[in-house]
Amino acid sequence: MPGVVHIFDPYCYRCTFGWTPDTCHRECITHIEEVIRYEGPDRIAAIFLEGITGTNGILIPPDDYWPRVRAMCDKYGILLIDDEVMSGFGRTGRWFAVDHWGVVPDMMTLAKGLTSGYVPLSAVVVSEPIARYFDDHTLLGGLTYGSHPLGCAAALATVGVYEEDGLIENSAHLGKVLGQRLEEIKARHPSVATCATLASFQPSSSSRIG
Repeated sequence: MPGVVHIFDPYCYRCTFGWTPDTCHRECITHIEEVIRYEGPDRIAAIFLEGITGTNGILIPPDDYWPRVRAMCDKYGILLIDDEVMSGFGRTGRWFAVDHWGVVPDMMTLAKGLTSGYVPLSAVVVSEPIARYFDDHTLLGGLTYGSHPLGCAAALATVGVYEEDGLIENSAHLGKVLGQRLEEIKARHPSVATCATLASFQPSSSSRIG
């Protein structure tokens, strides 16, 4: 894609097989800064990351990954965009995957779980400073189905169900059950590496990737 430079996913097996938080070299983080310096911070508008990498392998990053990337963006004046299309709305046991690390991105992209798939809808959430910019600067954009009332109504109803039925909390509970089952499989099969599930992920403990 023109104008886009790809960076490493937070895949700690790249550093050493059977990694632990102490042995991982955090190449996924240092590589980002290398790219920033090579391309030039003044030429980079934003760093775009998934809350937890999805189709590339469901990769749970080290606990310091998101906080260090946030600090790096602040250091170089680069926006941090969090893509929660796949990992948002309870899929990891929190409303959004980035919530596991207490990091606030500048922008967040949403879809899928926003309406639970009943009606196609996507959204972009922006921080207060970005929103204030457009108080005086017109954002010229608009599509036929932009802000469609049916999609917005479906989103409001879906979020209401998440809250009323405690589905985010239930996701966290079931994730622990699934994580335990995966650990049992690992114990029985030497060919299975260290495992973890998204919803059972606890940032205060050692994060492992299957």
